[in-house]
Amino acid sequence: MSGWPVVDSVQFAKQHAAKQCSVAVSEFKRLAQVVLGDEGEFEVGLEGFEDSEGRPCLNLHVAGSLTVTCQRCLEPLADYAEDVAPPRRLAARTCSLVAST
Repeated sequence: MSGWPVVDSVQFAKQHAAKQCSVAVSEFKRLAQVVLGDEGEFEVGLEGFEDSEGRPCLNLHVAGSLTVTCQRCLEPLADYAEDVAPPRRLAARTCSLVAST
């Protein structure tokens, strides 16, 4: 997954910036090992915002579908994932992510 943009997350949030891209399943090496075929992609979106108290936050959206082998019957199993990551509040001093409550 080299070549992905690097952002200053606190600045990104304070500017209310947004970024979207498509990522091929094949870029996720471990995931690509269990997916049937090498097709498929995820739509990824990152939005910066400030919560009601002015704290910088990030919201990550991931949506896509892929087919894996069912470990019970060994038949293809289609799966769909959307918004798999909850919003995160950034700790301004350390720039680490903490779960929003």
